[in-house]
Amino acid sequence: MVTEILPWFNEDQKNFVVLENTPSPDYQWFYDPTWSYTTQQITAYEENIFDHMYNNIQKGVIFNQMWHDYSITSQPQDGKDRIINESNIAMYNAIKTKFKNSNIYCPEPEDLRYKLCIMAQSNISWTVNGDEINLRLDLSNVGLDSAFLFTGGMGIRVNNSHKKINQVFIDGYEHFAFNDNVVILPNFTNATADVKVILDDNAPSVPHLLYVSKRMHEIKKNDDDLLITVLTASKAKFSFYAQGGYLLLNADGFEWNSRGDSQLEGYVTSNRIVNLKKLTTNQFSFLKSTVEITNVSENKNSIVLKIKSSQSNNPNQINCSTGREIESILFDSINLKAQVEGEKYLITIEKFEGEKELTINLK
Repeated sequence: MVTEILPWFNEDQKNFVVLENTPSPDYQWFYDPTWSYTTQQITAYEENIFDHMYNNIQKGVIFNQMWHDYSITSQPQDGKDRIINESNIAMYNAIKTKFKNSNIYCPEPEDLRYKLCIMAQSNISWTVNGDEINLRLDLSNVGLDSAFLFTGGMGIRVNNSHKKINQVFIDGYEHFAFNDNVVILPNFTNATADVKVILDDNAPSVPHLLYVSKRMHEIKKNDDDLLITVLTASKAKFSFYAQGGYLLLNADGFEWNSRGDSQLEGYVTSNRIVNLKKLTTNQFSFLKSTVEITNVSENKNSIVLKIKSSQSNNPNQINCSTGREIESILFDSINLKAQVEGEKYLITIEKFEGEKELTINLK
């Protein structure tokens, strides 16, 4: 469903945005007896619509379920011969899976309101000099107060270039949130921002944020670490490019390199400052965690994690990989046995309350 912004309807109400999202009038859907489909048909159509928007249109689309209740109802309308589906849950599960496996920005109502007005009312200008693009974003005409605090998570896409974004600066400071062709904005500090984008044949090898599904207040570098402040009232997903030897502090869970692409993917379920933390221990990597790790300390032969109890029903597990043999694993002074497969260790922890320490001793 391509949602169209209709600014001409606003008249003098500049903060009133109308969304048109029906390809035909509602009454036509209700009275047309041919508007009737099987669950398999609507699932296939909806998946194709989703794929087209996600892969081809990409930015500037608000996705909404297209299929009106009248067309998929399991109860026939009075006097009309319609297909009666036993259940339509398959369609909703299919789209749920699409959202789970796709990098989609999911705004909350207030966030969406601000972002629509920012898109409709802000100004942008730019110049290009070889592989350098300089942009000026101006939100001073946006009628909503503090609109600059809702730019976080919005993207600037670079089109018509075979080169990749290699480096970004915002107001003179290096910015570490971008992928090959999209700069991910933080919240601005005022109504204007100057953005410099440097293109190259290759993407950078330094750690940087590739994707976030909710509003990002800021991202900053602290020595070898990256700290991202995420604002969310629900679940927020994100992914970093990080070539091994990193973990995420303060995330509800994370997984590294599951597709062999050096991406560290994580999520949170509340406002959080997440720390992409570099490890100093050689030949050691964390592959996955289903518990929140709040701190880590290292010495020559041990790694000590402070972990927080989880409200999830999933098992408390930490996966790691090391070229060095693990001598012992202690959880709050209790010895744990890991499931070992080659250089991979799966550590399972019983349910607990509060915060406790997990110590991994290496030979």
